[in-house]
Amino acid sequence: MEAFALRVNNATITGESLPKGRDAQPSAVEDIGQSRNILLAGTSVVAGEGKAVVFATGMHTEFGKIAHTLKTTVKSQSPLQKQIARLSRFVALLALALGVAFFFIGQAIGLTFWENFIFAIGLIVANVPEGLLPTVTLSLAMATQRMAKRNALIRNLPSVETLGSTTVICTDKTGTLTENRMAVKQLFLEGRHCGPEQLDRHSLQQHAAFLACAALCHNLKRIEGSAPLGDPMEIALADMAHAQGMRIDYPKIGEVPFDTDRKRMSTLHDTPVGTMLFCKGALEMVLPLCRQIAAGNRIETLDDGHRQQLAKALQTMADQGLRVLALAYRPLPEQLPEDPEQSLILAGLVGLEDPPRPEVAAAIGQCHRAGIKVVMVTGDHPHTAVAIARQIGLVRSEHPQVIVGDKLKKLTPSQLQVALDAPEIIFARVGADQKMQIVAALQRKQHVVAVTGDGVNDAPALKKADIGIAMGKAGTDVAKEAADMILLDDNFASIVAAIEEGRAVFDNIRKFLTYILTSNIPEVVPTWPSYCSKSRCR
Repeated sequence: MEAFALRVNNATITGESLPKGRDAQPSAVEDIGQSRNILLAGTSVVAGEGKAVVFATGMHTEFGKIAHTLKTTVKSQSPLQKQIARLSRFVALLALALGVAFFFIGQAIGLTFWENFIFAIGLIVANVPEGLLPTVTLSLAMATQRMAKRNALIRNLPSVETLGSTTVICTDKTGTLTENRMAVKQLFLEGRHCGPEQLDRHSLQQHAAFLACAALCHNLKRIEGSAPLGDPMEIALADMAHAQGMRIDYPKIGEVPFDTDRKRMSTLHDTPVGTMLFCKGALEMVLPLCRQIAAGNRIETLDDGHRQQLAKALQTMADQGLRVLALAYRPLPEQLPEDPEQSLILAGLVGLEDPPRPEVAAAIGQCHRAGIKVVMVTGDHPHTAVAIARQIGLVRSEHPQVIVGDKLKKLTPSQLQVALDAPEIIFARVGADQKMQIVAALQRKQHVVAVTGDGVNDAPALKKADIGIAMGKAGTDVAKEAADMILLDDNFASIVAAIEEGRAVFDNIRKFLTYILTSNIPEVVPTWPSYCSKSRCR
């Protein structure tokens, strides 16, 4: 009903890594989870204030719909359970066939009915592999201990072997492939791109206004003895400025809040040189307000050449999957103007990202060499998903197949199965039911599917998968409850380590079953002649 610079973190429901703005204006978006005037139960406010009216509770909320889907999802048997059941039926039929065969052989050579019957029963019982279940259980239990040392906590014993049989991993992006934090990746200052680590010790003097804007233009709440609270993007900007030595804390005397239409925010501060306005936002919204541009210690007039250069820099950074912000400032006169966001000086551009985990690229390579296909399934923007996939080596082709949630809704089950044959495929902007739909399609193609996730929206897919893998640190309780395995360090590389252990267990169990089949019968059948030697048939 009312919103003042309101931004919310919808990651637990939609999987989006960046906070989204919310307002009280009408929305024409069909998907209620993406509507700008809706606040979802189970999400959190990171900035601003608002007043809302509750129109759905319990199972009628998006959170409740996911819970209902989770409740009605039936967990299928693991490959190990299916194989043991198949083996048990085979051994039972084999033992019964041997008993019946030897019964009739005994009848043919003149043994009495009861002698034949007792021997047949003994033969059937002797063929039961009584060591199978304790051996399999012990093998799985020992494997869980080894996996726990490698940060993989197993909740269901059969999942140990299932992990070793995995052929496809459907992985979430945020928090699994990435570090689930925003960080400054690239800067555009004085007409050139550079990383924040490339700024030299003179940067505090050369780019003082740029760093001051990053350090002051925010709505962070600082609590003594703990990290600042608020928008992860603003935390990343402040950390970058502090790393360069910009540790000013001028009092805020005013604010022009972030708005979904304006796509920018400004703060007014009382500084030793007078009142200063610092502004940050989307380049297309900040650039028209600027009349000048900072070039080191100089201030130049902003002309068409500068604008073209900035547009090219924006495209370059966006192609890398970065969230690009423009930083600007201006000194204000003693008599504050009616609209202070005019005649700004553009200080530079900053590109932020949720950085990929450093060890993920090697783990992806191991999966490919082991014949395991990795599919990214995320609720984030497709542009961001493709950029991260390229950085970690998940996709190498120039045009990988990218399917967004709206397109996925229109695909028939057979069309989806055909699409999954693509060597490199990414799913973006997908919901909870769509993730489960992807898992079901892979299972129909006879794949053993592992699914990773941390949010409430991942829970139905985690339960539907042959093995669900939840994040131990960032994961919600709902996701952990639905999963078969929990990653204690939220690291994709730990999944690869667990698969190695699972394959070792699979080999051990297969060798034991081979031993059971090749040794059990030869030990039993030779007893028949010695039994017969004591009877009148000798």
